[in-house]
This record gives sequence, C-alpha cells and structure tokens, in this order.
Amino acid sequence: MLRERLSEYRRGVRSELEAISTEDHPPRDIAASFALGVFITALPTLGAGLLVFVLIVALLERVSKLALFASVGSSTPSRSGASTPRVSRWERSCSGRSRA
Repeated sequence: MLRERLSEYRRGVRSELEAISTEDHPPRDIAASFALGVFITALPTLGAGLLVFVLIVALLERVSKLALFASVGSSTPSRSGASTPRVSRWERSCSGRSRA
C-alpha cells in the first residue's frame, strides 16, 4: 500500500518535472524569471518567498518555473562550506595577506 502510494507520487513528480523542462520560453523570459527569483530569495521574507513563488507561477503565464525555482538553489548557501571561496597561495602572495 505505502509502496504503491510512493511510486504514484514519484510518477506525478516526474511528470511535472518533465512538463516544466519542456516549457518553451524565450531566453528573455527565462532570464527575467531567474532574476525575479534571485530578487525574491534575497528579500528577508522569513521563508514566505516560497509562497510568493507559488503565487507568481499561478498568476503569471510567462514565468519559467524551472528558472524561478533554480534561482532558489543558486541563492541558498550550502551548509558544508563548499561554496566558500578558497584562496590559493599565489593569490595570498599577490594580495599581501598572510596565511591565517
């Protein structure tokens, strides 16, 4: 019973993702959707940004869902510190910084 429900849910999610990825938007709409997503993600909405995303997707036809939700992933910092820039020895010597 549970396995069937999970597989049904997985099929639904997969079909939605396939539908999103086959959307045909001009590059300008995709770029605008990504920029809008970055702007909303940067606002201090305390998590309400996701609700704003859902409203935008429901109300606006020209918005690329994939670009909008991809902006969330690119704007959210990782917990592992993988996105932290590492400074090479050469860059440190050029900038005059010592190794701390």
